[in-house]
Amino acid sequence: MAAAGDPVDVALGAALLGARTARRAGRVALIPAGLALRAPVAGPVLRRRVDGLAASGAGARARAREAVLESEELDRLICAVLEDERTDQLVARVLESPGLEKLIVRVLESRLVDELTERVLRSPELERVVEYVASSPQVLDAVSHQTRSLAGEMAVNVRKRAESVDDVAERTVRSWLRRPRPQPT
Repeated sequence: MAAAGDPVDVALGAALLGARTARRAGRVALIPAGLALRAPVAGPVLRRRVDGLAASGAGARARAREAVLESEELDRLICAVLEDERTDQLVARVLESPGLEKLIVRVLESRLVDELTERVLRSPELERVVEYVASSPQVLDAVSHQTRSLAGEMAVNVRKRAESVDDVAERTVRSWLRRPRPQPT
């Protein structure tokens, strides 16, 4: 004799059996409707009615979905889930899992990243950002300051090189003329 099962397993089994039975009963109940839809005279009329009911059902489903999404209860539920410490624990476990790392590496190595990069580089939004940054007072001031610094450095370097070339030229000419260089006073 088999031992009595877990009450939860028995309940789940009964629910599954009930769902299967209901599905079969629904199919049997719909046989006359299927035959009526194929009838030459009544079929087109019934199809229009069925389409109308389907459309109103879809509209009702859309309205119900919208009502659920706009409900304060959903907001409270989402906030409760986000504030629950188990959510933090779950997120920590997911972030520490090697599977997430593999997934991220796989995404980064895919052509999707290259395509997204190309799309961003060609986007008018990036052009607007670059234009905004390039024309910002801070960047213009920094470039102006950097240009003045660079020009100053170049002037100092040119002056040193010119003095060096001048010294070499003077020594060369003095050596040809065999005149000593005057001592600075």
